[in-house]
Amino acid sequence: MLSRKRNHNSLFAHSKSYIQKYCHIKINVKMSLKYLI
Repeated sequence: MLSRKRNHNSLFAHSKSYIQKYCHIKINVKMSLKYLI
């Protein structure tokens, strides 16, 4: 039970960091597009 919970927490943290990375890339693309236009 405990190990399962720890596994879930690490998975959640990994997905959270992935989402943050994705949002960061999206913002960078938006800004570069704004500068190009």
